[in-house]
Amino acid sequence: MALAMMRWPRCTGLMWWLLLLSATGLAAPATNAPAGVIVQSVGPGPALAAGLQPGDGLRRWTLHPSGALPVSVARQGDLLDPWDLLAVELTTAMLGEVELTGDRGGRTHTWRLASGSWTWTIGAGPGEGAPDAASAACRSGEPIDQATSLAPRVRAWQHFRCAIELRRLSEHPAAQAAYERSLHALQPADAAGAIVTARIAWAQSARRANLPPADVGPLLDAARQSVDEAGADPLLGWLLDLEFARNRYRSGQYPQALAAITALQASLQTQAPGSLLEALTLQMFGNCLRDTGHYAEALAKFAQAQRFHQDRPVTLESASLTVVSGNTQRAIGNGPEA
Repeated sequence: MALAMMRWPRCTGLMWWLLLLSATGLAAPATNAPAGVIVQSVGPGPALAAGLQPGDGLRRWTLHPSGALPVSVARQGDLLDPWDLLAVELTTAMLGEVELTGDRGGRTHTWRLASGSWTWTIGAGPGEGAPDAASAACRSGEPIDQATSLAPRVRAWQHFRCAIELRRLSEHPAAQAAYERSLHALQPADAAGAIVTARIAWAQSARRANLPPADVGPLLDAARQSVDEAGADPLLGWLLDLEFARNRYRSGQYPQALAAITALQASLQTQAPGSLLEALTLQMFGNCLRDTGHYAEALAKFAQAQRFHQDRPVTLESASLTVVSGNTQRAIGNGPEA
C-alpha cells in the first residue's frame, strides 16, 4: 500500500463509535525495519478508539477471529506498504478484531481494532503527504507519474487515493481516470494482490457513492476476474458474493439477490460463523425479505445479525442495522411512532 488510506465517500465517514481498547505496550524499543505504513490522520472509528495517532508506523497484523475459520484464511502477515493494510481492512477485518504492531517514537506499540470499516488516512512514509483532490497532481496524474523517486506501488497508491478523493467529490470521470492510472502502475506480476484489492475497493466505493447498479456491475465482474486469476483465498470470494447480491438488490432483482444471499449465508454458517461478514449477509438477507413484503422473516434475520453487535462498540454497520430494523418494525406497526 502506498499513499494515504482512503476516506470512503460519505457512507463510511458517518461512523459513531464507543471507546474500544486503549493502545498497549510502549515497553521495548522497536527493533524491526522501518514501517512500510505510516498513519497520517485518524477519524472517528476503530482506529481512533484503539489509540492510533498520526505518525504511528505499522509493520505487522494479527487476526483474532470472531469464530472458527477455514485453515486457508491467513491469521497474520507483514505490512510492507498501504496496499497490504487496505487488504486487511477490506477482508480480514470482516472476520474479527485485528491487532496491529508497529512503533511510536521509536518504541514498539500494539493496537487492537474492532471489526468493521476503519476511518483513517495512511501513507508509505512520513514525508509522502496526502494528495489534494483539487490539485493538478490528482486531476492529470502527471506530477505523480513524473516523480521518478516513487516506487511503482507507491505511485499506484497515490493515483488510487486521488481516485477515491475525486469520487468523494462526485467527479466520476476524473476519478475513473485516476483509478485506471493506478491499475496501470500495478501491472507487474508481483502486484497481483494489490490489483485484486484495488478492484474490490473501487467497486465498493462505486456502490457507496450510489452509482447506478449498471455501472457497478462491470466493476464487480472485473474484481471477480482478478480474484479468479490470483487464486485468492475464499474470503475474497465471499466478499464479492455479498457485493454481487447487494448490486442485484439495488437493481430490483430480488429473486436473484435472495438466491445469492441464501447460498452465501449457508457457506458462512459453517465457514465463518459469528463474523461481521455473516452479520452483513444476514442484514442483506433481511433487506431482500423486507422489500418483498416478508416483514416478519426480515425482522428475524435482522435479529440474528444484531447478535453479532451485542456487547460491541457502536459502529457504522450496527447503526445501519438498527435503522433498517426500526423502519421494518414501524412498517408492520410493531415499533414506536415515526
